[in-house]
Amino acid sequence: MRGWVLDHIDQRRRRRRRLTIVGAGVVTVTALSAAAWIVVASQQVQERQVFCYSAPDVNSQIAEGERYSGDELGDPQAHALSMCDALWNTGVLGSHPTVLPTQGPQGYPVPDLTLCVRPNRSLAVFPDADGGFCEANGMTVATTR
Repeated sequence: MRGWVLDHIDQRRRRRRRLTIVGAGVVTVTALSAAAWIVVASQQVQERQVFCYSAPDVNSQIAEGERYSGDELGDPQAHALSMCDALWNTGVLGSHPTVLPTQGPQGYPVPDLTLCVRPNRSLAVFPDADGGFCEANGMTVATTR
């Protein structure tokens, strides 16, 4: 009888130990999966951001927007440039008088736009930036229009 009781207690200990190891494994895998999802999701969000600057200066006024993924609207860089182009054309960006003049179908003049890619892969569009502007500010040049 004593052997049976000791064997029964030993089996329960082994079962508890297995359950503890499996539970710890599940918690670890869940935590790592959640952390990976947070890192990947934030990177995808960063890659969708577009910053339209009002001057060739990283400290100038910004109009921020969000672009769609490349599959939804074609080329994301072209979409970023057209978005900032529209902001300049409607007078959101640039130094315009407080009283808006009557606009013709052309709208406000749009300067030459330079598209830079930040280190976090978000897009930044600067007006009238020279060729080395992006590199001088820690970014890479994507395109100039």
